[in-house]
Amino acid sequence: MSRPQATQKNINLEILRTLRVPVPPIGLQDAFSSQVKKLRSLAHSQFVASSLANYSFQSLLAGVFGTPT
Repeated sequence: MSRPQATQKNINLEILRTLRVPVPPIGLQDAFSSQVKKLRSLAHSQFVASSLANYSFQSLLAGVFGTPT
């Protein structure tokens, strides 16, 4: 079985192994992670609130117009 070829013909593993990849300081990584966690928590809270509002609205509609059959 042959190995798949790269789509970029002038880049090989030897070149990629010597490529330097910048890594932010751990403090910045932690701050970023903290912000992502807060945003995910906020998104979840908004989803729960939206679901509750929709449920309440559907209950009001059912009370006024009856349940659909």
